[in-house]
Amino acid sequence: MKNLRIFIKKHTSFSVIVMGAVAVFFVNIIFKVALTPVQYGEYSLFISYIQLLGTFGLLGFEQVFLRISEAVDNRKIRTSKKLIIIILFIWVIFGLLGSIGFMSFFSSLDVNSIYIIICTLSVTASIFLYNIFRLNSSFLISQFMLNNWKFVLILLAIVGVYIYKIDLESFIKLFSYCLLLLLILQSYFTFKQIHFEYSIVEVPKKIYSFALNFFIAMFTISIISFWDRFFIKVNFGAVELGEYFFLATIFIFPFSLLQGYIGFKELVFYKNQSSEIKIGKKLVMLNFFGVLFGGFLVICSIISNQFEIIPHINIKNNIMIVIIFIFTGILKLNYSLYSAILGARGEVITIRKANVQSIVSIFAILFLFFRKLDKLEYIAFIVLLFWLSRIFIWKYNIMKQIKKA
Repeated sequence: MKNLRIFIKKHTSFSVIVMGAVAVFFVNIIFKVALTPVQYGEYSLFISYIQLLGTFGLLGFEQVFLRISEAVDNRKIRTSKKLIIIILFIWVIFGLLGSIGFMSFFSSLDVNSIYIIICTLSVTASIFLYNIFRLNSSFLISQFMLNNWKFVLILLAIVGVYIYKIDLESFIKLFSYCLLLLLILQSYFTFKQIHFEYSIVEVPKKIYSFALNFFIAMFTISIISFWDRFFIKVNFGAVELGEYFFLATIFIFPFSLLQGYIGFKELVFYKNQSSEIKIGKKLVMLNFFGVLFGGFLVICSIISNQFEIIPHINIKNNIMIVIIFIFTGILKLNYSLYSAILGARGEVITIRKANVQSIVSIFAILFLFFRKLDKLEYIAFIVLLFWLSRIFIWKYNIMKQIKKA
């Protein structure tokens, strides 16, 4: 019984991550049924933008906060005043520019920009609040800070869109009001619980140096994860984006969920050991499981479509995209293993080299295939190549470091 309590306590924070991801998954399905194809395409872009903010919203400066600051005890954090000022500046300026850029160049939503600004500032603020409690080792609270907007999303989707049939624009307005309320409550709770002591003196040059490394890391994963959706919206339109996004939800999201779990589990394992033989065996098992899991998703999708459990899964007309998505999902499982090893054993210079090489490979792939971006299948294939190159880069760098050790 005691071991069970320890296990539950240890993994509760990860369960919040899973529940948040599953909530977004079901919202994506609910909206596919409830919205028109054009509206669903616009929603696809909006939710992609919100998810992008969760990765890239503070340009890596929240990671600098983790790197520089210290937790004195459960209620006090020692940090740099200059860094906090920089983070506040980034939060406001990027929030405004990001929102205006999204509305001006990508979205066709008929809503006032103020609602998008509220969403942007609320989600990016949650990243900082998440890292405050993460630094404080309050992992359950930290994950709730980061993921609670997802629970608001599914509640509003069920009540507002599915039951009361409100349109997408009204939903986004209501969603922004809820996020603003959450921001106020979260901020009040945080600054009531945590006291900041500005006794760490860091020169801006050092702060920017750290930030550049984290910026590169997040920039690469952001391109790999979200580039295709924004490109499709601009060049193909909302309807095509909605179809592409829905297929990705069905055939890539389940792999992404497993990717997160594998990375979470394996990072602890590789803290103390790493072996090419064990890695090889695990890769064989992951790939075998990935193929079976991909087949399982196809079978479940056909059955769901046939009995209208999850309708609108058009596999027959998008068979090539489905196949590419499944292989992309399998690659993500492979990447989760190397990412865990690099995260557990990688030296700073190794991680920096891997990220720079990843940026170079991304732009090289885009340059080579730029004239082939006239079909959704080609775009999906390029994303697959992004993940494949990232695996090779991560494998090369971590194995090189391990052999030198």
